Amino acid sequence: MATNTINKRQKRMDREAFLQWTILPDNITTAFEPLLKAKSLLTQHFEHWHGPMTFTEPRNKEVCTLHNGRAVYA
Repeated sequence: MATNTINKRQKRMDREAFLQWTILPDNITTAFEPLLKAKSLLTQHFEHWHGPMTFTEPRNKEVCTLHNGRAVYA
């Protein structure tokens, strides 16, 4: 119980210190027109227009040989 009271007091003091030099508006303005309707999310699997992505990689020019049981790159 005491901890809850102390936490509330600390939050109030922090809020008051934060808003000390802040001038808040008297009223909040709202939009004249209503907001647009939200777009619905897809409920089914969506197929992309392209097929699977494939890439061509350049040929590996690095040569690996074994020398005394160790790999040596040339």
